[in-house]
Amino acid sequence: MCVKPITLSQYRRLVAPRPWLWWDVADIARLSVDSVVESILTRGDWPDFLEALDELGTDQVREVFFRQINRQRNNYRPQTRNLYQVYFERHA
Repeated sequence: MCVKPITLSQYRRLVAPRPWLWWDVADIARLSVDSVVESILTRGDWPDFLEALDELGTDQVREVFFRQINRQRNNYRPQTRNLYQVYFERHA
């Protein structure tokens, strides 16, 4: 699987305004789309999620989310996983 880095536009809109979501990352400028989606969905709030949908597109966020939760191990709490599964099943 190829890791897709975020673009400068995505960095400026999703990452730079929310440094608290990446407190554990040494170089936030080198984040991948997958890590941005995961951090926003697991640590962000609803406006952060809506911003990610607007910037990345619902289809891309949905695809990343379902790929991540279908792994044997993932970082999503059961409540968080359920919330976004229901959201994407109804809205995407």
